[in-house]
Amino acid sequence: MTFIQIPDYARTAPKPFGYDPRTSIPLQYRFDGMKGLFECSDMVVDSLEIQPFAVRHVEEKRWARLAQTWFDIAFVDPSGAVGVLSLNKRSANNWSRFAYSINQAGIVLHSLEVTLIPETVEVTVIDGNTEESYDEIYFAVRFPKLDQVRFVDQERMEKLSQLREVFVFNILGEVEP
Repeated sequence: MTFIQIPDYARTAPKPFGYDPRTSIPLQYRFDGMKGLFECSDMVVDSLEIQPFAVRHVEEKRWARLAQTWFDIAFVDPSGAVGVLSLNKRSANNWSRFAYSINQAGIVLHSLEVTLIPETVEVTVIDGNTEESYDEIYFAVRFPKLDQVRFVDQERMEKLSQLREVFVFNILGEVEP
């Protein structure tokens, strides 16, 4: 590790997880439903460990797609990097079921660490012109059952609380509908 000498006039208070909405944006993750992989820039992984701390539900255009409903989950990964995972359709429904279960159990969202994995979804598609049907397979994000979550320690939860206070959902590619 390299250490640098920082003059007193150039110092600021440390930011929770190094995030400052004035100077940075969270890493932007998406889930590829055709491949069953999580993507962030040039990083591609088949599972994702997150400590979620904030969510939002929006309807807008993104990434050259028509306006649609998105669930954005803000999280910190095990390395301490702040990210946002954008979900739609089946994956967003899976999130809703997971959120309902933690709310029913009275669990604070940012006390959890969860591992996300792809699940295979099989559907039968009926062609509207020919009325012929065919099977199609895609992937959605699977959230764990309550007995599979892990709890972060109290100090980590307090840092996540501080982060929640300053966090801004800045996502490149967002366009107002």
